[in-house]
Amino acid sequence: RWENSYCSYAAHCSVFPMGQTSSSPRPDAPYTRKGVTYSSSGAVTSSLFASIASGQIPPSGSPPSLLHRGPSMSAFAAASPCSKYHVLVVTRSHVASHLDLAGAEGLEVLDAMVSLGESLAAKAEVADPVLGFHTPPWNSVDHIHMHVIDPKGYVSWKGWVKF
Repeated sequence: RWENSYCSYAAHCSVFPMGQTSSSPRPDAPYTRKGVTYSSSGAVTSSLFASIASGQIPPSGSPPSLLHRGPSMSAFAAASPCSKYHVLVVTRSHVASHLDLAGAEGLEVLDAMVSLGESLAAKAEVADPVLGFHTPPWNSVDHIHMHVIDPKGYVSWKGWVKF
């Protein structure tokens, strides 16, 4: 079911940021990249979206709004919306991107994200919402997040191009 909302270029991307490969050495000290803090060993120590999803920090949308908080995922208004209705659905536990999900378990996560996104869009009376993921390195935060967008409410041509 999620294949219909999967960004068309996502399946074809295997690019690593800044010339890195999966075997590139990690920095010797903790570092933060794209909203996620990593230890020197590369383990995730904190994530912006996980902190919002768990309620540790409020979302920065305008106005800030947490639309859903469940045991495995949350949804909130985008901080920089490209449409009059732009919501992010995130997992509560850290998953870097949709590319890190595999097998039946990964499909369950994606299906649950799509179901939640469609449900929230229906409650907001958004017909035929656009659902999609950005693929690294074209993502803004290294934590899986699905965009739920009203295609009739784009606020600029940039939003239409980006999503």
